[in-house]
Amino acid sequence: MPTLDSSGEIPATLPVVEIRLLVQKFLDEGWQQRDIKVSSPVLIREHDLMVFVFKHLPIVFAEDVLLALFQKHYLLRNSFFMLQELDDLRYRLRPTAFGVELHASFETVEVVSGEPSGLDCATSKAIDSSDSSAELRRFYTDFKHYREANAENVAELMASFWRRFESQDDIDEALKVFELPETTVDWQIIQTRYRALAHQHHPDRGGDADQFVAVTSAYEVLKTRYGAKA
Repeated sequence: MPTLDSSGEIPATLPVVEIRLLVQKFLDEGWQQRDIKVSSPVLIREHDLMVFVFKHLPIVFAEDVLLALFQKHYLLRNSFFMLQELDDLRYRLRPTAFGVELHASFETVEVVSGEPSGLDCATSKAIDSSDSSAELRRFYTDFKHYREANAENVAELMASFWRRFESQDDIDEALKVFELPETTVDWQIIQTRYRALAHQHHPDRGGDADQFVAVTSAYEVLKTRYGAKA
């Protein structure tokens, strides 16, 4: 893996520009497929974006599955926030736990913080100026966080961010991954389903690594809502 020096700068061997260009290409194609009669945002799933971007780049990620997920996730989110600075995008970006929403450039994108985390959870603001978005942007544009992540702390690191910024849309997406209806779900059902899906898709058992990542991501999101009630 490329390493970072103590300043937290981007290592020269990490192709962040190439990643950003591939991310923009995928988002542009998703936006072009939008029905102009539909005013709802376009949701680009991070799993699909991850598969597209990293199959084109010879980056060696960590052997630990969750840590590799975090590294890929971090690089994609870094691209999201860098792309927000461009004036020539035909859409606005709203990162979510499961990917990114594309909104028409003239639309006002509102965000509300999730679980209490020291942020003003009662305030809804445009994403470009919200406290939650500013904190996320600081995290995903300072590469010291990429450097400091390891197999021991990455699960809690990811879960803590989902606890802060979860939304109902993220919960709905996670339930879709688990193929569970919200009306009948509880934490025990989620845990049982997770064990079955993780066993089915675990790379060490010949499963699909990308599906395992999607299942693990969904589990961490659902834990923020249902695990706290257990």
